[in-house]
Amino acid sequence: MEGQTIRVSLKKSAEEEESKYEANHLVVLVHGLIGSPTDWNQIKKSLSKEYGRRLLIHCTKCNAGFMKTYDGIDTGGERVAKEIESIVAQNPTLTNFSIIGHSLGGLYARYCIGLLYERGFFERTTPQAFITLATPHVGARRALRTWINPFLNTVIKSVLSKTGKQLVLEDAGKTEEPLLLQMSRRDSKYLKALSLFRVRRLYSNVCGDFQVPYCSSAILSRNPYGMDKNFVKPNKFFDDHPHIVDFEYLKSQVSEDLQTFFDSDEKREQLMQIVEGLQSVEWERVDVCFDDVFSHEKIIAKGIWRREAIDVATHLAINLMKIEDP
Repeated sequence: MEGQTIRVSLKKSAEEEESKYEANHLVVLVHGLIGSPTDWNQIKKSLSKEYGRRLLIHCTKCNAGFMKTYDGIDTGGERVAKEIESIVAQNPTLTNFSIIGHSLGGLYARYCIGLLYERGFFERTTPQAFITLATPHVGARRALRTWINPFLNTVIKSVLSKTGKQLVLEDAGKTEEPLLLQMSRRDSKYLKALSLFRVRRLYSNVCGDFQVPYCSSAILSRNPYGMDKNFVKPNKFFDDHPHIVDFEYLKSQVSEDLQTFFDSDEKREQLMQIVEGLQSVEWERVDVCFDDVFSHEKIIAKGIWRREAIDVATHLAINLMKIEDP
């Protein structure tokens, strides 16, 4: 929370100490719910292979631990902002900044850049790439189309504490707005900060991701793949990245079919406003398909899935700054 004193341990690895004198571009990797810095091992390796010592790659440590990701997007985002400020203060050669978040880490990233914007951080450091992988930008709320979805919404807010309530838009009082809606307002510090980045990219699982719905991750009002299990076509653009099935530039405009978005849900108007706000800036959308229940972890080549899912990590590294229009 703003104004709260948060202590951050910034003990550097030998790799970071060795590279900090040559790097001018800080890339921060932010893990998600109940995550840890090791979640990023493969993506960090891919980035290092592609850019060498031109980058100072830092995996955030401030939210590691079982309970730290339960105390709110705002609290976790504040911790990340403090950690970033400490790194830059210790490395004055850093003049460029990128941030990459997985799952809840993408929301921490959006919150923290709003704080950094407010504190004048981007007057000294140039924002380059803002990238998320399987991040619930529109929350984790499920549309009330089946009997199980209301149950899942209740479970999320009950089990995940403050963070869960924020993810299903049930964190505000009668006179307040949910945090995710505040973070999506066009005149907010969060969206102003987001608009400064040269690249904004979304990696989204088109199926198999039970933690984060595709529409929330891709900031769309409907899933263009629907329930068709035969949607995966031969790769159109990325021959070396077989799990990437589509790429599109999302121009700054609002979806035409928002009127049917979350029909009959009591939070429908707020959800529509979140989508409208986030769609007011341009995005690159990269659709990923692993088509199994481990998609949420595979999209960052986490742990035992490192070899199977390395193509997405490699794609992210090669295209850190920009994807060429096919």
